[in-house]
Amino acid sequence: MSSTNEKKDCIVKAALAEFLEKGLGKASMQAISDAAKVSKRTLYKYFPNKESLFKSLLLELCCNHETECDHFNYDPNCELAPQVKRLVSFDLSVMLNPEYLQLTRLIMSELLKSKPISPEVFDKFKEKDEPFLLWIATAQKNKKLRNDMSPVQILELYRGFIKGAVFLPQLLGYADDLQYLKKENYEQIALDYFLRNFEP
Repeated sequence: MSSTNEKKDCIVKAALAEFLEKGLGKASMQAISDAAKVSKRTLYKYFPNKESLFKSLLLELCCNHETECDHFNYDPNCELAPQVKRLVSFDLSVMLNPEYLQLTRLIMSELLKSKPISPEVFDKFKEKDEPFLLWIATAQKNKKLRNDMSPVQILELYRGFIKGAVFLPQLLGYADDLQYLKKENYEQIALDYFLRNFEP
C-alpha cells in the first residue's frame, strides 16, 4: 500500500465497518488496523483514538458532496422546476447513498448513547447548506418563491418532508412496504412538494 491517501481510505473504511458492527464503545483499534492491513503504529499516526476516527468519518460524509454544492447557483434565465429538480436530485443522491445511510445509523446509535457530535462537524453540515440557502434567497428576490418565509424555513420544511417521505423509510428498512415509494417516484414526489408549497 503506497500512498498516504490510500492508507487513510482503507483505515476509514475499516473503521466504519467496525463501528457499525460493534459501536464506538466496543470497537477495537487493533481490529481496525488488521482490517485495513496497516500496523497499529500507522493507524495511530493518522488517528490517535477512536473518537478522532469517528469524527473523520463524519467530516468525510460532508466533504464527499461539497464540490457539487459549491456550483449550485440560481439561474434567472432558467425555469424554476428544472432548478428545483437539480436540488432534489442532489439531496436524493446523498440521502440514498448506502454509505450515507450506514453513517446515519451509526450517528443515531451514538447519539442515543448520549455521545455528542463535535461542533466542528455540525458547522460543516451547516456549511453544506449555504449554496442552497443562497439559491432560495435569490429565487425569492426574482419572485419565483414565496417571500413570507425565510430561506432557512423553506429549506428545513422541504428537507423535513423529503426525509420523512423517502429517507427515513430507507434508513429504517421499511421502504419496500410502501406502495407509493418506488424509486422512479422519489424525485417527482419531492419536486411536487417543493413547487406546491413554495411557489408564489
